Amino acid sequence: GFLIADATNAAAEANPDVYFIGIDQFLTEGPTNYVGVQFREDQSGFLAAVLAALVADSIESDTVAGVYGIDIPPVTKFRNGFEQGVAYINPDITALGVYIDDFVAPDRGASAAEQFIGEGASVIFGAGGPTGTGGILAAAQQDVFVIGVDQDEWVTSFGGGETPGSELIISSDVKDVDEG
Repeated sequence: GFLIADATNAAAEANPDVYFIGIDQFLTEGPTNYVGVQFREDQSGFLAAVLAALVADSIESDTVAGVYGIDIPPVTKFRNGFEQGVAYINPDITALGVYIDDFVAPDRGASAAEQFIGEGASVIFGAGGPTGTGGILAAAQQDVFVIGVDQDEWVTSFGGGETPGSELIISSDVKDVDEG
């Protein structure tokens, strides 16, 4: 991931006969055995927002929200795309959002989602690893629509329909890291 780019570079330099692929890592220079793979989170975030805004419009809501992980480029791109997509569909919809400085804090993600629900959010976008997943699980269990990220969260986080609230996940924004 993005946060271990320096360690990946050092490992590649120390092991020239091993190939390294850094997910969400960007390099302009580096060892020939190390390549970074990036994704267009802004584009997929935009499409997730289109869905969120259309759902919000359909239930006459004027607020959606995003629970984001650490403020790093891939997460920022998700957020920027999401907020731009909401504004594209309906500039009267407010897109709330918060960065949480930890990717593995589902309790903090849940707290953020609960706060946004209190502010009228009708759709929660969870883009922050387990932190974002904590947000969407909490929101769905409070009858709020949700959109997951990075994996098919209906299958994983919602147990293929077994977890309470699973009927409220409307999509997942999947980057296809496995294909990268």
